[in-house]
Amino acid sequence: MRALFSIFFILCLCLIMSTRAQELLVGGNMENESAWRVSHLDSQDTTQFEFNYQGAGPTYGSGGSLHAWATVDGDKSTNIAFWQPVVLTGGDQYEVKGGFVDMQGTIANFWCEILYDTTEPPEHADIGGTVIVSLNTWDGTQPGIDGTFQDNYVTNKGSGPIFTAPGEAGVPDTVYFVLNIGVWAGGVAREFEVGVDELSLMPVGGSGIDDHSAGLVPHFNLGQNYPNPFNSQTTIAYTLPEASKVTLNIYDLLGREITILVDHLNQTAGNQQVSFDAVMLPSGVYLYQLQTEKYTETKKMMLIR
Repeated sequence: MRALFSIFFILCLCLIMSTRAQELLVGGNMENESAWRVSHLDSQDTTQFEFNYQGAGPTYGSGGSLHAWATVDGDKSTNIAFWQPVVLTGGDQYEVKGGFVDMQGTIANFWCEILYDTTEPPEHADIGGTVIVSLNTWDGTQPGIDGTFQDNYVTNKGSGPIFTAPGEAGVPDTVYFVLNIGVWAGGVAREFEVGVDELSLMPVGGSGIDDHSAGLVPHFNLGQNYPNPFNSQTTIAYTLPEASKVTLNIYDLLGREITILVDHLNQTAGNQQVSFDAVMLPSGVYLYQLQTEKYTETKKMMLIR
């Protein structure tokens, strides 16, 4: 009984530390498209895009990046959103970071915004939501920019990189994190080609890397399961900066092991993901824990029938 209590205490401590200090986005290094959904919104011309682009991306970043480009003619526009659901606690403060580069050095009539919305982004309509940080040419973003959202955002739109989560104070709820990119031709043909990398969403005071000059180095990361809450099936994604022996376990809140999803498996560096089928389990909160030789992290997920 004492051993069971010890396991429960350690798991709860890990849970508290991870919810206070850990990355909330899955695939924020922009190397794994499966973490993101895409809506073309009210586009009249289509934006092309490529995840894990290996060409020159933002200086603030490492590895692959998101590469987006389009040619827009006449009075047409293009407007694309990359988004995923995240669970935020109402009233708590969060911080966004990320790198951005104008790859052609010629952007005009252009916007690139990070926002959140309490409703899922539409597929064929303009997006709503609350802007957090914005880069746009109407308010001063200059062609050729190679910088960060947190340092180069326009000051008259959005809250800045630190914002307060909506909803009832202290109550977790799902909101939608959105990267919105668009351009309006304004009567002439316009081209744009941009790169985005190392998007991050963390509680204020989290342990994210904050050294721009050195760029972001690869790191271990256990993502929030998606979807969450979930009904029967969910996906757990994680990042390995080096080849590692990985164990991924599911526990109940009493610290009892439910199942082993990954059992001391040697895996290569990069983005990994595994599916969890909870069809035989009752509704409730469960814990999932990633373990390697150098890293351990635990997060919670909610099963709803």
